[in-house]
Amino acid sequence: MQRNPREGVTVYNFRVAGTHTYFVREAGSLAEPVWVHNAGAGYGTTPPRAEAPSTIEREALDWSIVSKSGETRWNHIEEHGWNDLGKEVHGVFNDDPVITAAEAWERGQRLGIATTLDPATGAEILNVPMGRTIGWQGGYGGTGESLSSVRIVLKPGTTKIITAHPI
Repeated sequence: MQRNPREGVTVYNFRVAGTHTYFVREAGSLAEPVWVHNAGAGYGTTPPRAEAPSTIEREALDWSIVSKSGETRWNHIEEHGWNDLGKEVHGVFNDDPVITAAEAWERGQRLGIATTLDPATGAEILNVPMGRTIGWQGGYGGTGESLSSVRIVLKPGTTKIITAHPI
């Protein structure tokens, strides 16, 4: 870890071994964590592809959408961390929903997975197989089935996340 004083603000540069992206915030803070990336050789590069997988340019996931009621996307996706028995079917993450969604986004980027357009909503859909169980099918009609993929729903033509849940 390297300490860099600049303009009266102390910043810390470090790399988390084996992890490309992660969340940070000051210990004890109630502020929403910031999603950060490791830098250096091999990081921040997009694997070569014959053509772009969709109409959106692949880049960092944008969490800026806030609903009229003030709910952030962060808050909305956290609701997939518990079983909502008010819904017929509800994907429930085993681990932190926001971190798992961010991991799925990064994996989708790395694997070059293309988005598809949902004709019913016009949203961009990214389905990312995670290679392990990441959640289960809850809700009052859910089967309890183990789920191993994450569906990320984006505002069309952007990287602005609307929701993410296990599928």
